[in-house]
Amino acid sequence: MAMAYTTPFILFYILLTITPSLAESECNEGATLCWNCPNTGSPSSATFKGNLKAILFSFSTLLKPQNDVVRYYNMTVGTKPDDQVTAIGLCRGDLIKDPKLCQSCLNDTATSVLEKCPTQKEAIIWAEKCMIRYSNDDSRFHIMENKEPPKVLKSPKKYTDVSAEKFKEGLESLLDKLIVNASSSVEKYASGSVNVTASRSIYSLVQCIPSMSQKECSDCLDESSSMIPDQCCGGVEGARVLKPSCTIRYESGIFYNVTDNTSSNTNYSFEPSKEIGEEKNSKDKTVIPVLSSVIGVVVLTILVHGFA
Repeated sequence: MAMAYTTPFILFYILLTITPSLAESECNEGATLCWNCPNTGSPSSATFKGNLKAILFSFSTLLKPQNDVVRYYNMTVGTKPDDQVTAIGLCRGDLIKDPKLCQSCLNDTATSVLEKCPTQKEAIIWAEKCMIRYSNDDSRFHIMENKEPPKVLKSPKKYTDVSAEKFKEGLESLLDKLIVNASSSVEKYASGSVNVTASRSIYSLVQCIPSMSQKECSDCLDESSSMIPDQCCGGVEGARVLKPSCTIRYESGIFYNVTDNTSSNTNYSFEPSKEIGEEKNSKDKTVIPVLSSVIGVVVLTILVHGFA
């Protein structure tokens, strides 16, 4: 006999099936923090947790940056297979001359990831100005994860003062230039802006994990930028695409610090290929002569037949 499913049962089943994924990947209100806590097996041990805390809270105090350009930290503690922890901490590229803000972000984010992912052996958390990632499998940090679903956050604000085509063209032009600059630099970071119209500018930054190669960084950012604006963010003033290995953000107002590195803070020129308004006017101008010719032929025909 067929089983009859009531509406409450169906709703319960749907909630049951989607709840785990929602619990593993979330953002707080305002999306100032987003995290992903995949369930990768048995809960972490007390030794693992101790090693993890030791790493996370040493980023901003005991360790020196991996290089002199960006504040990037990478450390492994413990022995395989149960208690080893590999963790990275990365501050946004524009914080190079603001170590206190970088330190504060890493400390706050370390506390948050321990709260959000209390038993997981692997996690990643993105704040606005820094990110932290850890795993019990250090090979995870040497794999390009382009296929991993990104977290996409878009602004609730929509632009109305410029055409969608012109905004898209300006944004794509800006991202293309930033990706080239970031992937070819030591810091794997670039920021800049473009004036779409006299009153509308777009500001953006892109960043990869500094240990990535030029090709790895470029591939990661290219895949993320391909989602903007058509797949996720059409018509909105700003958005973020967050991945374990790279991030992209754009806004209608400046949101990053301008550093002395001019190659990472450039206002790029932008020449639209063709204005929609001009295209429309061109079509209108084409229609007018055609209509005039048709009307002339009709009038001439009437006159000829009239006098015949």
